[in-house]
Amino acid sequence: MQSIYLRPINYQGFARRRKTDPHSIAKWNALHSSFIDYLIDRNHRTGGYVEEYYFSQCLRRFLRSGADDHVDLRNPNFFASDYIVIDHDGQLYPTDEARMLSRIGRVDLSIGTVMAGIDQAKIRLLNSASLNNFDPDCIHCAYQPFCGTDVVDDLSRDGRIDMARIDTWFCQRHMHVFDKVVEVISRRDEAALRLVAKWARVPSWGDHMIPVHT
Repeated sequence: MQSIYLRPINYQGFARRRKTDPHSIAKWNALHSSFIDYLIDRNHRTGGYVEEYYFSQCLRRFLRSGADDHVDLRNPNFFASDYIVIDHDGQLYPTDEARMLSRIGRVDLSIGTVMAGIDQAKIRLLNSASLNNFDPDCIHCAYQPFCGTDVVDDLSRDGRIDMARIDTWFCQRHMHVFDKVVEVISRRDEAALRLVAKWARVPSWGDHMIPVHT
């Protein structure tokens, strides 16, 4: 096993029934940061290779132009352009998270049906908020070129998409991740430098070639 995707509980679905604060992100950020430090130390100590998938995605996004393999980090992140989710009843959704929100009755994010086709007006409405280029917080953020948007998550937690970006769970999570990226690549110890090279998919650094995912 060379990749672990450490993920917070998905708040869009039935997990929201847990008595947790939908806006609490500090505990998760602390856990994620300590896990990255643990992996750096472990890999250096054992000579192995294990990545945290999302941190590696953000690292490559930060260091390499055009690294947009993960949908959450795309900008613009337009709906119904790469894929559409078809539910068992023929309802169409822009993402599985949108289907989950509709299933629990939070908000109807269906975008049509198999029989009737896609509701283009609804797609345009969703897509109007699916980029960060003109957000008043994002335009002053150093991480704006590497970050994305998550309209569905905003709706699930706040019931609206016009919150100040800095107050959203999505923003606070990614500010932490990119801060951690900068902190790690700024280190000068061998353990961090070696792992940054491997997680960034630099094949010439290390004892073996790292597979490049395309």
